[in-house]
Amino acid sequence: RRSGAANSILQEFNNNHPIVYDEGILIRKCMLRAAITWPEMLLNRINDVFENYKHEQFSKMRKTLEAITEMGMKKSAKCPMHIEFQKEYGEYLKKLKSILDLSTSSDPEVDKKWVSESISLCKTMEDKLTDEIKGITTIRMSAISPELCERTHFKFAVFGTYRPNHPIIRIEYFVGQFSVIMTKQQPKDLIVKGENGNFYQYLLKGHEDLRLD
Repeated sequence: RRSGAANSILQEFNNNHPIVYDEGILIRKCMLRAAITWPEMLLNRINDVFENYKHEQFSKMRKTLEAITEMGMKKSAKCPMHIEFQKEYGEYLKKLKSILDLSTSSDPEVDKKWVSESISLCKTMEDKLTDEIKGITTIRMSAISPELCERTHFKFAVFGTYRPNHPIIRIEYFVGQFSVIMTKQQPKDLIVKGENGNFYQYLLKGHEDLRLD
């Protein structure tokens, strides 16, 4: 019921304020892609594979591996960064898919080969991903959302500034890159310029509670 009510409110808002609605969807997609980048997402899923393997949850392990292979499908590319990711890891993901496709059974008691080969390939990718992620200090917004990077003069208010019955400080533009904060969870630093000429800084995080920072 809550979901239905929320969708009803959102649809009504879309009908009355379609430009603001579209801006919100565009901003949301970009922020999600920046909060957890494609390499980070792959590394997270590989860690899930290791966890499933450790607890002998082979059915879950296989489903996770299948989800990983879908990240390499070119038709599913979402942005320039995703295309680059697929170029870098596409061969690994194709090999993983072939391992799963050639297995005679999803039951490791019947066919243990797919389990050992998948784990070996995931360890190789884990090493490569860990080194790559450590070397990323900035992320270009144009690589995640060219449309948001180029857009200016939003109807959307600067985040956290809206006050009822006060003038709205609208977003003039997004600064074109995210700085990566080199801590364990690697949150991103987002900067927005308001139409009042001020710059506003935000912490963008996808792995854990923001209040820890």
